[in-house]
Amino acid sequence: MENSISEVSITLTFETKIMQIQRTIQTVNTPQLLVEVPDSFVHRQVEILIITLDDATPQLNNKRRSPPSQLAGRVKELGDVMASVPVEDWVQQS
Repeated sequence: MENSISEVSITLTFETKIMQIQRTIQTVNTPQLLVEVPDSFVHRQVEILIITLDDATPQLNNKRRSPPSQLAGRVKELGDVMASVPVEDWVQQS
C-alpha cells in the first residue's frame, strides 16, 4: 500500500533572507517515507519535522486547583497579589 500525499509550497521573504517551506501531508502506511524536495532545496541545510495529525487532542485538566486543607484559615493575602507579577507573566503560554 502506498502513502497518500497532499502538498503545499510557500516562499517567505524576511528582509534579505528567503525562507522556503514545503508542507506535505502524507498517510504513512510503511515505516519508510520518501519526500521529494524542490531543486532550490538541493545542497542546502533543511529542517525536517514529522508530526502526527490524527492523534486525539489532549484533554486539558480544567479541575480548579485548591490549597491544601492544612492551610485553611492560616494564610492571609498581604497586598495586591495580581500587581506583584508583571502582566506578561499572567498570559497563558501554550
